[in-house]
Amino acid sequence: MTQPENIQSGSHKTILILASSPTDKARVRLGKEVQEIKKGLQRSKYKDEFTLEERWAVGPRDLHRALLDCNPQIVHFCGHASGENGLFLEDVSGKAQLVSTQALANLFKRFAERGLECVVLNACYTETQANEIAKHIDYVVAMNSAIGDNAAIQFAVGFYDELGAGWSYEDAYKGGCDEIALQGIPEEHTPVFKNFQKNSHASPSTSVFSEIARETYKKLKAFLKSRGRYVLSGLTPRFAHEGDLALVCEAMDEVLGRKVVFKALKLPDNNQKIHSNNEVEFQRFKEAVERGCKLSDEPNFMTIYDAHILESFDISIKENSVPYFVIQLIKGDSIRTHREHNTELQPREVRELILAIISSVVRIHNKGYCHGNIKPSNIMLRETPPDSVKLKNPLEKYEPFISPLHRYFSNQEELLSQLERRVENLENLDKLERKVKLNYILEDIAYSITPELFGPSQFDIDHKKTDQYMIGLLAYELLTNKLPCFLKEFDEDKFRDNPKEEFDILKGNLLDEDLFAFKDQTQLESVRDCPDSFKQAILKMISLEPSKRYNSLKDAGNVIERKYEYILAKESLARCLKKEDDFIDAFYDNFKHFTHNHEKFEAFFGSLKADEASWKNHRQVIKEAMLLLIAFHDQEEFSHAVEENIPQRQRILDENNILSRIAEKHVHFKKKEFQINQDDFKNFQRALICTICGPSHSKINNKSPFDEFCNLNKRGHTKKDIKDAW
Repeated sequence: MTQPENIQSGSHKTILILASSPTDKARVRLGKEVQEIKKGLQRSKYKDEFTLEERWAVGPRDLHRALLDCNPQIVHFCGHASGENGLFLEDVSGKAQLVSTQALANLFKRFAERGLECVVLNACYTETQANEIAKHIDYVVAMNSAIGDNAAIQFAVGFYDELGAGWSYEDAYKGGCDEIALQGIPEEHTPVFKNFQKNSHASPSTSVFSEIARETYKKLKAFLKSRGRYVLSGLTPRFAHEGDLALVCEAMDEVLGRKVVFKALKLPDNNQKIHSNNEVEFQRFKEAVERGCKLSDEPNFMTIYDAHILESFDISIKENSVPYFVIQLIKGDSIRTHREHNTELQPREVRELILAIISSVVRIHNKGYCHGNIKPSNIMLRETPPDSVKLKNPLEKYEPFISPLHRYFSNQEELLSQLERRVENLENLDKLERKVKLNYILEDIAYSITPELFGPSQFDIDHKKTDQYMIGLLAYELLTNKLPCFLKEFDEDKFRDNPKEEFDILKGNLLDEDLFAFKDQTQLESVRDCPDSFKQAILKMISLEPSKRYNSLKDAGNVIERKYEYILAKESLARCLKKEDDFIDAFYDNFKHFTHNHEKFEAFFGSLKADEASWKNHRQVIKEAMLLLIAFHDQEEFSHAVEENIPQRQRILDENNILSRIAEKHVHFKKKEFQINQDDFKNFQRALICTICGPSHSKINNKSPFDEFCNLNKRGHTKKDIKDAW
């Protein structure tokens, strides 16, 4: 069955407070306002769901940089405005600098696409700005006239108290107005609320959920109350989401004291029409949960904690029961949300994420299971270290968790009919909900319409290779930031404008042309800092013919992991050899330090440095050893060694022979037998890495890394990357 987008996505919110009080304008108590907001959030029920960021004495450039740095869901401005002209920020001297209404609207428009949900303009005469900003931002709060200092502070208190208690933005707006009135200040009608979803002030908690979803929630809440363990957090967009077949809700497990997620199948009540496919959907839901339980205990798969599913749809209706299961709540975003709301990932970051996902899926393949539903919305990224840890690579903070609910479509008709029904349902949705649903339909078109399902009959479907194909699509999307849909006659923009008409065309092409409806992807668009080997691995994974993909997902992972590191190491050595003489001299000193057997070291080098010609010759020999080391690790025999299980000891001996061959090449060693062992090879490696990347402790005399990329962070490379690669 199709999985809806996960309500866990975007649960954590960043509030960016922008304070501006120009010296040539009336003084306002901004410090008091911010202090009260902090107090309210710190005492709130859901304080852990918010991060508060502050920027003071904000100028135009500060505003833009703050949005880039914090990528907030909520922006709160406090200060001065100039009616329809715009907001007053501060110039370099601290005096007022006007920022026009249109400039603000254009700026917020771009950040709406990155996750900005709500803008609060807590300043006098800001309704004009709110009207423009509300064309792009879902929720905007402003003031329709002058507002006093105390009233502005009380509004902020009420607004954030409501948000901290888990209520919607409109509830928070009403709570702010109520707080002004409760304090006896006659300005409760000054704040105004703008909702992009609807021109009316209908509450989001009722407008975005269908009648059947509200009925399902009511039944589920009553049933859980009778059992006395789980308490639902509320039917608001903050805690719930309605999918095509199921309602997803956050809840508290009061027995174990942890937050969980409920997924309940939507069922009609006794007064609603019961469709013939209800039993089919019920059985799919039941089978998906049963299969999911087999994966949910595997590492990096979300855990299913509990389930309540009766034998049949009819029994569920008669007993007024709601089928559901309870799953682990992952605090973080799905890959889909992360991609849409954050900056593009670097190739190295994509590689780390893809390798982690491959590792998890290979484990279930080894146990005889497949997934069949790998896509960005089904993989969550959980934040792992404490907030105080500052990491250079954003994805080092996250660990992927895959939804255990996998699925297989048995035939073309089953997949196309499900997609067709979802497209038809778009007509009943408002603008915002339609946009969200469209995104997930497009994702399923890209990831679920696989070549093997529509290819020739000789394509026996190997679900493990389908998993490989889907992970390849995911890598493609993360690298290019484009939907990986490879259907010849498909146009994403046209589909967004006319989904029903375009789906009919898509369906006809697939049924008429089979595999010829697909286009084979033979190249990746230019991706900065992405090694060709990584691109080629992805293209092989997404080959139209399954036989042209890797024999196994494990093979694909081996190639991606090994080849990428080889490229980094090779490029690193090339940079060092630009300063060849100094680099070799530094390596000599480090090798001497690591070689504890000084007698052997003297035998290896002897008095070469005393003779300029001999030392020049030996420099070349050392350089050749380094290049031979790179060549050894690039040889195709490595892959064969893994596949054919050549003993690890034999590969170690081959590595040692690199130095033996170099030793034999030099005339100094032809006069005596000289055996290189594993310790010598390890010392050679340690000295090389130390010279390139810098020492790991202070006893090494040469403390500066020769690879310049190990001194400064570069796009796509850091010292850690290069050291790990070596």
